[in-house]
Amino acid sequence: MASIRNETYQLIEKIPDDYIYWLNELIKKFIADKEIDNEDEKLARWQADPDKYENEINEFITGGIKASRYEKKCES
Repeated sequence: MASIRNETYQLIEKIPDDYIYWLNELIKKFIADKEIDNEDEKLARWQADPDKYENEINEFITGGIKASRYEKKCES
């Protein structure tokens, strides 16, 4: 696994800076898709104490908006 991680870092170093943002968004979306099973737990936790998790909720919403914009941009 360490060799894969090192190879990934080497590949990322070669990516032009303007593509790094989009790569970051793709990785976030990939991770979020893998965490779909935890969504019910997140929702229950957030609903139980929304003030405590305000930043986490905002990041989740912002991430969804960015992903939607990215998908629209790719479709164009």
